[in-house]
Amino acid sequence: MKNEKRILAISDVHGNGHLLTKLLQAANYSPNIDQLIMLGDYINKGPDSIGTLQVIHALCKEGAVALAGNNELKWLQSIDKDAVNWQPFLTSLPFWKEIAPFVFVHAGLKKDVPLREQHMEDLTGINPPSFDDFPDKIVVFGHTPTFRLRSDVDRVWLHKGMIGIDTGAGHGYNLSLVDLTNWVVYAISTNDQRLETYSLDKQIVFGHTYE
Repeated sequence: MKNEKRILAISDVHGNGHLLTKLLQAANYSPNIDQLIMLGDYINKGPDSIGTLQVIHALCKEGAVALAGNNELKWLQSIDKDAVNWQPFLTSLPFWKEIAPFVFVHAGLKKDVPLREQHMEDLTGINPPSFDDFPDKIVVFGHTPTFRLRSDVDRVWLHKGMIGIDTGAGHGYNLSLVDLTNWVVYAISTNDQRLETYSLDKQIVFGHTYE
């Protein structure tokens, strides 16, 4: 039985809403108990953008938070019928969410710019992210696949004050749901839907050198 509200985060679903649903089931997600933060790029690249947006929209109605990513901004500029139909929802999406000590954002933050003064182009498009420390904050981000940040593919990336959670679903690798309360990752392969779980070393994030 759960004794506290878990903080769960996922990013860059890229049309794999069916895999998002499987991950939430594997984690025993309960919208009445858990806080789910989704970091953008729900659409494009994958098999079912519209179906994924339907899943995201339903989760938001239950209390989840969905942020905007660069692919949502692209749809806001589109005249495609499907995109136009979803533009009211996409327009409503915020660009960041803070639950201390975590700041959730699609792509990254600019150093020495207050959170409320960050530009949406940076929040959704910084690539690669800044590796500068942000005092008293842990930045949780997607957008840059973790295989571009280190040699291991399909794994969550850890650095002092930073957690990269785009594990490459848009590139044929894994979609990952991160439990930031218990430091556990639920990952599923976009190829064979193989599910696995593994633990994260939170001491890396809280100041130990990553090696």
